[in-house]
Amino acid sequence: ILKYIDLNKNILTLKVKIKDLESKNKKNNKEEVISSFKYFLNFFFYGKYTFDEKNFSIKFGDSISSNISNILSDGEKSVVAFCYYLALSHLIIDNEKDYQKLFFIIDDPISSMDYNYVYSILQTIKNIKNHFHISRELKYIILTHNLNFMNMLIRNNVTKHNFYIKNGNIEQFKTNLLLPYENHLNDIIYVFKNQNP
Repeated sequence: ILKYIDLNKNILTLKVKIKDLESKNKKNNKEEVISSFKYFLNFFFYGKYTFDEKNFSIKFGDSISSNISNILSDGEKSVVAFCYYLALSHLIIDNEKDYQKLFFIIDDPISSMDYNYVYSILQTIKNIKNHFHISRELKYIILTHNLNFMNMLIRNNVTKHNFYIKNGNIEQFKTNLLLPYENHLNDIIYVFKNQNP
């Protein structure tokens, strides 16, 4: 009975030690979110917009604006939302190993953006793995309506498997590049031939 009591005490002591070690291994998620958000904002805006962590707000130049949403264009709002989405990934992390399990779903990240931001989005997606120190192949799904962006993803080897939805079916692209307006032209041909697409 005494041995049993001692073993239970040792188990409790070890559990406390394990919890302490686990908590030391956990990163401060809020600091990681702020650090990543600042990094991504700087990557896209080069200091034009920065993050003030004391007021938890975006600064335009050196001043904090209460109506930052009136200053940002629609494309810039999409960029800020994308930066915040990536930075928030830290909140689902309990320990370093969890970074290896990250899986991103990115839904049409380029709406209302000019070409410079589109290219920066592409580069950011390509480098997510490095930013989060992921050693395995990163898995993600990117959804888009933009054929040019799809071509950029394919040409820059950001995506390996590319699919499209047509008439309720998911099909894989058979070519490496997509012609602009290819689907529009196909629809015109179907109408001309009096067929259903």
